[in-house]
Amino acid sequence: MNQTDCEQYLAPLRFLREREVVHFQRFSECWNILKELYPDGKQNRMYR
Repeated sequence: MNQTDCEQYLAPLRFLREREVVHFQRFSECWNILKELYPDGKQNRMYR
């Protein structure tokens, strides 16, 4: 992004960067929920 001033390139790059930040935040929230549900890192699994 530092290599161009062309808005045609910068706008999609900004969007993708912001989307990546939001994805990281949501995955972090999910990870924290899983750590609360399974504090010992184990979960019961059903096998067929």
